[in-house]
Amino acid sequence: MNTFIESDLRFEFPENWSVRKFDQTAAYRSLSGFGLKGVDFLCLAPAGDLWLVEVKNFQRRLGRAFTPRRGPDHIAKQVGKKFVDTGRLIRLMDRAMQRRWYGRLLWLWSRLWGGLSTAGHYGFWAEANRRVADPRRVVCLLWLELPDRENDYLITVRDAVEEELEPGVRLVVAGSQTGEKLPFSVTPKAATL
Repeated sequence: MNTFIESDLRFEFPENWSVRKFDQTAAYRSLSGFGLKGVDFLCLAPAGDLWLVEVKNFQRRLGRAFTPRRGPDHIAKQVGKKFVDTGRLIRLMDRAMQRRWYGRLLWLWSRLWGGLSTAGHYGFWAEANRRVADPRRVVCLLWLELPDRENDYLITVRDAVEEELEPGVRLVVAGSQTGEKLPFSVTPKAATL
């Protein structure tokens, strides 16, 4: 399994998914100082979808200061910006790779013969760029952990985030309280208060 910890939650993606913890990539670190924000995970699913996963955990957690939850409109603007900016960052990364002679050679190889593995650096970004170009292939997941079951809050956040996204992009708002079926699992890393 591809296992990652984010906001005291354990994300386990299937082995056949190519997953990057976005803020740990050189691409994100090189471009993040320009006012662009990124999601927590970029995932290439074998079915051809690009999953952009953002995690917000407002549960009380041991050893952590309580994080006050903002209003749904604030969360939606913040998360919507991350989803949109991540698409921009993927396009920028693909263009940057095309500028280097070996990157251009690999980029052409992947376009003509599909010969690059998405497990590698160039193959991952080329494939992510190909998928982000078709909004129907993009799934934006907001994993939202709330202290209580608050369906109205979730619905309001979902509706507000949808307004921020490009038409055709699929949005999923889920959390441990929603029971949403996903192709990967999310479990608590540690006990919560």
